[in-house]
Amino acid sequence: MLDIDTSSRTEQRKFGLMMAAAIIVIGLIRFALHGFAHFPVWFFVVAGAFACFGLLLPRALQPVFVVWIKFALVLNWLVTHLMLTVMYWLIIVPMGVVMRLFSEDPLKRKWLPKTDSYWEAPEEQPEEFERWRNQF
Repeated sequence: MLDIDTSSRTEQRKFGLMMAAAIIVIGLIRFALHGFAHFPVWFFVVAGAFACFGLLLPRALQPVFVVWIKFALVLNWLVTHLMLTVMYWLIIVPMGVVMRLFSEDPLKRKWLPKTDSYWEAPEEQPEEFERWRNQF
């Protein structure tokens, strides 16, 4: 959960100024892509309103700020779960299938009924001090 106090004047002021900056950047990107034929006047008007309210009357932004935070929380939940699901099905599952088809059991989990013990001899440890310095 986000720990943002939506009733704080400082947070409301920061929200107003950040929204103004973000809207100006979006307007400039639109202007760069489309040129003077589509000058983004409304972007600058809305950004100016956010900046004015943020500087002069930040309490007026509280309802917008609360809705924005709730939207951000919902979007956070959706994107996180969507990305985890996509990564699972596109990376983890195919990796598991490929490993099952083309390799041995890397964790050596197979049951060996004719084996007395699952003990494996440890790797040889260096006796000279200088070999300990070169770990790889």
